[in-house]
Amino acid sequence: CSGSGTSFSVVASGTSLGYQWFLNGTPISGGAIYGGSFTSPTLTISNVSGLGGSNYSVVVTEQTAPGCALVATPAATLTEEVLPTGDVSGSASICEGSSTTLTFSLTGTGPYDVDYSDGTNTFSLSSIANGATVSVSPGSTTSYSVTRVADLGTSGPCLATSLGSAAVVTVVSNPVITSFPSSKSVCSGSGTS
Repeated sequence: CSGSGTSFSVVASGTSLGYQWFLNGTPISGGAIYGGSFTSPTLTISNVSGLGGSNYSVVVTEQTAPGCALVATPAATLTEEVLPTGDVSGSASICEGSSTTLTFSLTGTGPYDVDYSDGTNTFSLSSIANGATVSVSPGSTTSYSVTRVADLGTSGPCLATSLGSAAVVTVVSNPVITSFPSSKSVCSGSGTS
């Protein structure tokens, strides 16, 4: 997942081995994200952001004279999955006792696990697709927001850091009749109310 770390390893045997890791065919000679691990059997990357599609290989050298080296290993490719995003839409005004539909807009590599909240309770949806909908019937005006999106893609789960804005469902109270019209008996030609 973008922003996370990973590592590549090689296993070799010999008396006194040296290692040199390569990024896209160029020797790695420093960089905070590698933390000095580019001369050991395991190359540790603390943050893969921006490294998607990079190829990593390693040359192993027998350091005992005369210093025999093998050709670089076949390259291993780093695939960086973009973090998913999640949003909920469906702001609406409804009459008391009615329902409306919320729609989830998601990006990443689905399917997705989504948690959303009404401010009091949290609800979970599992293995849903982008555009999934739910019906809600709040008893009073309620704000619904996405609180968690897990992308269940190839390396999943990657967790969203961008969750969009809330959908507000405004509940309009039904009218209350406190006095009913009464029957009238009136003379022809006169008026009444």
